[in-house]
Amino acid sequence: MKQLYKKIAIGLLCIGITPIEVFSFDDRLKLPGDINGIEVLVGGGIAHDDTAFLGEKKSTEFSPFFALMTEDFYVDIHKVAYRFHPKEDTILTLIGRQDALPNEEDIPSYLNIKSGESYDVGLMAEKKFGKYSLEAEAMVDVTGTHNGVSLELAMGYNHYSEQSHFEVVLGTRYQDDNRANYLYGVSSKEANSSLKKYEAKGDLAAFLYASYVFEVYNNLGLVLQGSITSLSDTAKQSPRIKNDAKYQEVELFAGLVWQFSVYDKD
Repeated sequence: MKQLYKKIAIGLLCIGITPIEVFSFDDRLKLPGDINGIEVLVGGGIAHDDTAFLGEKKSTEFSPFFALMTEDFYVDIHKVAYRFHPKEDTILTLIGRQDALPNEEDIPSYLNIKSGESYDVGLMAEKKFGKYSLEAEAMVDVTGTHNGVSLELAMGYNHYSEQSHFEVVLGTRYQDDNRANYLYGVSSKEANSSLKKYEAKGDLAAFLYASYVFEVYNNLGLVLQGSITSLSDTAKQSPRIKNDAKYQEVELFAGLVWQFSVYDKD
């Protein structure tokens, strides 16, 4: 029992002593192999983020992470998820996920950057075809921040070995008028001489996600992750977006994960 408390304390310490944002790790980045009980993911790495929003700067910084998971349950500081298996090749996942616009202190005040945090709740359905999969996801803001809806449809490919897992996902994401207008719109109250009024309509963008996990030694793994999201016409026309922006967002992450069991069912 003392060892259990010690391991959990180490994970919490990684969060507590680091004055930067905690990385949402996602259970798809766990080490290869089955989970039999309750396991912990703890570690950190270098995260790079570049968004198209005017006033936002590229950031490259160390980000820690800490998560708990079972075979069907996952939770970290930004996300909680639970899986159901109606069929062997079909997975339904209930998801709760924090969503927030980036907000840096050095952004000029005239840009009126929105900083309200929202929380999305929804469902993802996944159908497997061997190494390939078809994914559909629907999420809605339940905080009243914008009450927007997000829909995704994607194709994925997974390759597993005893020591590694490689995944790539290509898909498209639709955001309704409420969500798009919150992200890209400028209301009459927000508009000024430097920020023109703009009402954004529904937004459709493509995205590509890839990850690679390799178990280096004894539950210690190397993690590489990257994603890129296209810039839709709705976003391009927004006064909140940089004129020379080519993508809505580019995210990269490289780090180490330590995965260990705190409870074994056997």
